[in-house]
Amino acid sequence: MTMEERFQQIACELPDAKIGNMFGSKCIKAPNGKAAAIFWNDQMVFKLDEADARLALDLPGAQVFNPMGTRPMSGWVQVPAEFEEHWQEYAQNALSFVSTLPAKSRKR
Repeated sequence: MTMEERFQQIACELPDAKIGNMFGSKCIKAPNGKAAAIFWNDQMVFKLDEADARLALDLPGAQVFNPMGTRPMSGWVQVPAEFEEHWQEYAQNALSFVSTLPAKSRKR
């Protein structure tokens, strides 16, 4: 199974998750429209609460997500493919976390 197939499998197994796009990559969104996880360069990136982010950052090679190389995104942790066995748990935690955040406002 490729890492992209693994991402798709995780997304399909998460209740209420929707697949969307963020930074030109596939992402998992909560019902409130907030992104919870991104598939990025054969890795997964998760929006985690502070405690989960600290745990994820303890994995070798995990890092704060910095897609443009100029400004790290607080609360977003990039987890390498060699730790894909953790992706399901982090995706669920991320989805639960972003579901508690205020819904996106729509511009008119």
